[in-house]
Amino acid sequence: MTGRDIIKITLNLVVIYLVGGLILAVVYAKTSPVMFQKAALEKEAALKKLIPDAEAIRKLGDWSIHEKPSEYFVATKNNVVIGYIIQSFGKG
Repeated sequence: MTGRDIIKITLNLVVIYLVGGLILAVVYAKTSPVMFQKAALEKEAALKKLIPDAEAIRKLGDWSIHEKPSEYFVATKNNVVIGYIIQSFGKG
């Protein structure tokens, strides 16, 4: 192999990786907002399943358990607190 062949192979690989990276960036930019909205809807549905009688479930704050960020919520019905939901993680 000559130096010219090595440069040609290197440039081909660089172009291929740049095109691949560009494609990944465009796909991520298009799908990221959709994934964020879907995750929020799934979280809301999961919270509603935990306390189905609640009219409203709102976030009270953030906390950390086992070095993982978590949240806690309050569930209300007719402006009366009927329960709390605390996100937690096990160590296993």
